[in-house]
Amino acid sequence: MTGRSDKAGGIGRGGIIGIAAGAAVLWCALYALVLYPDAPGAGALLAAVLPLVLIGAAAVLALGLEALRDEAAALRDDRDRLRAALQAAGQTHSMPQDVSSDSNPPPAATARERARPGNAPEPSAQQAARRDPPASRQRSLPLDPSAGPVPELTLPDLIRALHFPETPEDRDGLRALQKALRDHKARLVVQAAQDMLTLLSQDGIYMDDLAHDRANPDLWRRFAAGDRARAVAAVGGIHDPAALARCRDKLQRNTVYRDTAHHFLRRFDQTLGGIAPQLGDDGLIALSETRSARAFMLVGRAAGVFGDTPDRSSD
Repeated sequence: MTGRSDKAGGIGRGGIIGIAAGAAVLWCALYALVLYPDAPGAGALLAAVLPLVLIGAAAVLALGLEALRDEAAALRDDRDRLRAALQAAGQTHSMPQDVSSDSNPPPAATARERARPGNAPEPSAQQAARRDPPASRQRSLPLDPSAGPVPELTLPDLIRALHFPETPEDRDGLRALQKALRDHKARLVVQAAQDMLTLLSQDGIYMDDLAHDRANPDLWRRFAAGDRARAVAAVGGIHDPAALARCRDKLQRNTVYRDTAHHFLRRFDQTLGGIAPQLGDDGLIALSETRSARAFMLVGRAAGVFGDTPDRSSD
């Protein structure tokens, strides 16, 4: 039942005010014509005013109850719309067990549910390995495992999967993620990134909120080849003090967080080393714009990968 139908079944604010005004006028007329004493005094004045006060109080109470009815109706409307949206999403997609679990929801963009749209570039089919597009408020990734055979994973697909879908309706992102999860090597890095993004989001750190300095593609190539010179540290282009402080604190104090971070850094570094030689400048830029790459910059800088001094306990 909607708020409009609820209101139709009630008196309404105008009706309440009208009834209160009518009752007040009727009492005044009755008092003046019938009950007004020959020698009015304080008691007579109180007898005249007290019913009017009670009528006013009843009107105020009724108006408050009507406001509560309206709020309840609005909440029911919101609930019904949300339920309809969830049912529609559930009919369109289903969730595979290898992408999420009840205890550890995966990161895809944002509902900044907190739904936060990313700014990663989209892929171009004509440039295959030389171009590619690049999770959250990070949420469940609805996939359709019964959608039939999935084509072979391409580099643009992998990079798009590392950015994770923007919304449950992001079919290109979901399709790329499906391909990546059916490829053994790609699945390892995607799931490691998913776990890391989930832990970061639990600390209120979302990749779409973090500005980063874009490093030259040549620096990414040198880093992927194992170069750790000071100049190459520009690859770790996230310098947000608050996010880095929270991340360093968790690396120092939380063993699960630290193990997850090191696993993610290793997987991403291995993947970067494997695909960087096959990517052009556009592809490396697109990779650096993904949420997974931003998490790599943040966690890597907090762990000392880019020359910063890491916490001792995070070694």
